[in-house]
Amino acid sequence: KTAIVGLLPGSAAFLIEHVIFAIVFVAMYPAVLLAFAKSIVKKVDGRGLNVEGLLALLNSLDQIVGCKVDRFASHAVNIQGLSKETAFCQLTQPMLQIAEITRGVSELFNALRTDKKATLIRVVLAAFESRKIIAIPIHYPQDEPVHASIEVLNSRSSAIMTAARTKKIVVIQSIEKEMKKTIGRRFVKSSSEEDNTGSLICYPVVHKGENEVPFVISIHCDQVGYFKEEFSELYEHSLQRFALRLRLEYSLLTIKERICETNI
Repeated sequence: KTAIVGLLPGSAAFLIEHVIFAIVFVAMYPAVLLAFAKSIVKKVDGRGLNVEGLLALLNSLDQIVGCKVDRFASHAVNIQGLSKETAFCQLTQPMLQIAEITRGVSELFNALRTDKKATLIRVVLAAFESRKIIAIPIHYPQDEPVHASIEVLNSRSSAIMTAARTKKIVVIQSIEKEMKKTIGRRFVKSSSEEDNTGSLICYPVVHKGENEVPFVISIHCDQVGYFKEEFSELYEHSLQRFALRLRLEYSLLTIKERICETNI
């Protein structure tokens, strides 16, 4: 008290006049500080910025590379079956790698689930040609097929088409709320009720050479609010790692189709 009166007479006068307030404040301050710290930790964990998330990302990327390493290794021990003319066509298997990359996305987002019993995450790869979806060649889990038709997905206001048209990530926190919008809606109702609830991410893979979108990665969670728009930058940062590899494999696919004179 003597020190405060000498150094901060104004504050000392306030504290002496409001003793009860000072006591309550001192009692509550540690609890408030602790709650604030916990809220920051929760927000950081919600963004996936933790060791578990980084390890899951690295593991997914390693498996993608590992698939190609195993395939090249098998050809290396049977090199007599290769020739200069046929090596490229035999070694490069872009569709296999594209499937592995899509599986890697699925494994990453499933590894980061906060409620692994109640939450189902489905990953779909939509293939484009002439700015239209031509097929859904890959989906994970493999026992969860795509219910919506290609015609529905090709609607201008579908989430996949919105991502492809704008070349920007689309994050929908609540599909049910999105369907109620009259302006700027980014989702088309599906015939399957499973598709019409939960939250969604659609990420366009832009091929820089052609400045077109050959693929869109769609990630659906059956839990409303699981994906949040405020975390869009984090989702984009993670998906860029996979998009880079998809762009490479798409280039190889295009080259192989032309050089090997076969429709892969």
